[in-house]
Amino acid sequence: MDNDYNDVMNKGWDELPETQLTPRGTYRLKARSVAEVLPKEKGASGKVLVTYTPVEAMDDVDEAAMQAFEAAGLDVRDQEIVVTFWLGKVKDWHRLKAHIALHGVDLSQFRDNKRDALKAMKGCEIMATVQPRKFTVNKEERVEDTAVNFKAVE
Repeated sequence: MDNDYNDVMNKGWDELPETQLTPRGTYRLKARSVAEVLPKEKGASGKVLVTYTPVEAMDDVDEAAMQAFEAAGLDVRDQEIVVTFWLGKVKDWHRLKAHIALHGVDLSQFRDNKRDALKAMKGCEIMATVQPRKFTVNKEERVEDTAVNFKAVE
């Protein structure tokens, strides 16, 4: 199904295809967007959301799962993988700093401006394992793609 807003809006709910998880394995991912979510109250944690799109599957991605995914008319390059960095403690900020650096961002250029360092990640690539993540929202269990085991692209 086309992702054009008007095309989707003019179809019935029953015509929406089921969402599919990305076949599990290692991918080269591209940071498509980086969003800062400010805390709602003083002393609360903020967060940074990084949305990745797969660029290339590596050899450890299950070939049969990928073939089934593609046979359903899907393309991994259309998938979204959102990674959340909760920022409440000093260690969280250090983890985010290390993650930014894995994208090849020269942090020495952004010593006093974390927001610009986050923006510099957009369009950069990183290696990661994509796998399902289960969680509960309002007593409803959900499963979405997430990325773990990040490494710099060599």
